[in-house]
Order: sequence, then C-alpha cells, then structure tokens
Amino acid sequence: MGNVSKRESRLEHAKEFERAVTDFRAAHYNAASKLKPPAPGSDSWSKVTVSVRKRPIFDEELARGEYDVVTALHPRIVVHDCRMAPDLKGMNVNHISFPFDYAFAEDATNDMVYRCVAKPLVAWSIAGGLSTVFMYGQTGSGKTHTMSAIQQRAAADVFRGLETAAKGGVHLRVGVAFFEIAGKALYDLLNERNPLSLMEGADGRVHIRGTEEVGVRSPDELLALVRAGNALRTSRATGKNDNSSRSHSVLRIVLRDARSSEREGPGAMGIITLVDLAGSER
Repeated sequence: MGNVSKRESRLEHAKEFERAVTDFRAAHYNAASKLKPPAPGSDSWSKVTVSVRKRPIFDEELARGEYDVVTALHPRIVVHDCRMAPDLKGMNVNHISFPFDYAFAEDATNDMVYRCVAKPLVAWSIAGGLSTVFMYGQTGSGKTHTMSAIQQRAAADVFRGLETAAKGGVHLRVGVAFFEIAGKALYDLLNERNPLSLMEGADGRVHIRGTEEVGVRSPDELLALVRAGNALRTSRATGKNDNSSRSHSVLRIVLRDARSSEREGPGAMGIITLVDLAGSER
C-alpha cells in the first residue's frame, strides 16, 4: 500500500466501506418514520423546530472517489464514520445518529419540505403570529435552492390566506421588506442598497431603521421584489460556487390591517421572516 494517509487509505477501501453503509441502510430502512406535515391545530408551529435536508452527492465528488456516508432516516440523520485502524489495515464504521424534528433525504421534494417546515408558520402568521425560518448550511449545500422554493410557496399561500380571511370579515394587506446583513453593515435590498441601522425600541425589541416596506398585491409582485433584491446581494466566488452569497438576507412579509396606513404598531397583524444565511466554508 505504501506510505499513504488515513484519508487515502479510506478511499482505497471505498468499496468495503460502501458495502457496510449499504448493509446498514438495508437493515434500518424500515425503522424510518413516514414524513408527514404537522396536523392543523398542533403546537409544532408555536415552538422552535430543527430540520435537516440531505443534498445528493455531486458528480465531481464521485469522480474523486468519494462516497456517500450520510443517511436520512426520519427523524434521524446517521453519519457513517468510516475509519482506518492506526496500522491502516483494519477498518471500522461507526454509525452516529443525530435526532431532528424532520430529516429529509436527498429525494425529498421541495413541496414536502415546505409543507412540513414552513407552511404551518405561514398559517400561524396569517392568524396573527410571528414566525421565522432560518436556512443554514455549507456553501453549495442547496440553501438558496430550498429557500427560493419556500419563498415561492409562501407567497402563494399568503395571498390564498388573505382571501380566506376576507371571507371571515378580516381584511389584510401585504408589505415586504428585504435587507441584507454583510458583516456589521445592513443594506436595504429594495432601496438601492441604502444603508440601514439597528435601534432598540422602548419595548425592548430591535428595530431596523430606514428600511423600505413595499406593498404588494399578488404572489408575482412579491417574488419580483425578491428577485430584484437577490440581484443586489453581496456575492463572490468560493471553492464551491462561482457566485456565492456572502451575506445574510432577511425577507419580511408583513400582514397588516387593510384599514390602517401605519407601517408600525397596531396595523401589524402577522409577520413571516425568511432568513437565508451566508454559506459556511467549513
């Protein structure tokens, strides 16, 4: 075998390790719970939940001889820690399990992710609540892909919810604010990257000073603003992407009493905040 590192030795024994992972999956596949969205009226949308979505292994990784060592068995993610013994001859695989509220495999659809993770929060906000979705992960792992899908579906559900609320005598309008956090600076993505500032109000809450809130009347108008704002986000090339966002984007969809013209205060009936965090390089 020669003088090789543990990593090189793991790659040399890829077939043996892959066989061990395949055997584990075959033995534990039936132990996975079926993915299903939370039932209406459950308390799952009134608490913090943590979900993970596994991405497919990339062609360039396969070309390097890498292999898939992550298995999603809802509600667990299993990392198959493939190790060589100190003598680089013995092999061992530790199957390390991490529990989550939802664990999505690489074949999970955007619709399923949205229905389980974000759709209940949209309904909560239409009913007058405050909700937030944070998207975090390594650069190139598919954060923005997933967040874009959530934004599209949330926009449609918000306006469907407004129609339902109007039938019950509650008339709402929609405002959108979109800004980025780049280091210690904040910029308004709907107002030509105008600098913003943070202030703590008398109520102890943090407020964004100077942000533009734009009224929208349809899902298409909302998503057009998101596309325009995304084009202004701070980005640069990384080892994973030629054009990777290097800032945190914060999209606030604000539901207000249609009879009120106030931007803050009693006119706010519900808020949905969608945060697409900058990719981690580690």
